Amino acid sequence: MRPTILLTRPKEGSARFAEQLRQACGSEVRILCSPVLRIDPVAFQADLTGYKALIFTSANAVPFGAPGLRCYTVGDATARAAQAAGMHPTSVGANAEALVRRILADGDQGPLLHLRGQHTRGDVARTLSEAGCATDEQIVYSQTECALTEEALRALASSLPVIVPLFSPRSARIFAGQLPENARVWVAALSPAVAEVFAGMAISRMEIATTPDAKAMLSVTQGLMDAVTRLEG
Repeated sequence: MRPTILLTRPKEGSARFAEQLRQACGSEVRILCSPVLRIDPVAFQADLTGYKALIFTSANAVPFGAPGLRCYTVGDATARAAQAAGMHPTSVGANAEALVRRILADGDQGPLLHLRGQHTRGDVARTLSEAGCATDEQIVYSQTECALTEEALRALASSLPVIVPLFSPRSARIFAGQLPENARVWVAALSPAVAEVFAGMAISRMEIATTPDAKAMLSVTQGLMDAVTRLEG
């Protein structure tokens, strides 16, 4: 029996990763989507024309940009979303640290504007500003915690293994706080920071992606699927 894969990213991110899994593993892959975070827009008014470029560390912020503007993005998926929205993206790696290094290497002096969620990592605007690249930031969406669905809880409470790809420390903490006792969970972690959430917890197996991006997470998830299938066989 193929293992169940439980996706906990916000709705759009889960749908995107589910499609990548189906393309890589076939339509028979068993996927449950139960987001532990919901993206809620935050109303704001800003004159974007005063900025030389925007910064997006998540595709969730892209709808708040404007066509024709230049932007830096973390990850190719965010770059594709920005391009589809009519902007001119430069994709600069898989995390905030890589983004900051690239902007400073480009010699960009700003002003730049980081459009971001309520919860974020890296302190991009402050780091860039202190390094001489004037950067403002604006919260454009919140990430509201959600409870796991009844279907997800039933899968976790069963005797069957469940593979859970986790893409952020915050979503990992929310998931861990709802995990039923004795659940057979195999975790695919985006980074060591995600893995640290489960320190001291009794989970079946943990694998960390070699790089913090969707491609590496897909590879880790596939590896766990193969391992579970061999074990159950």
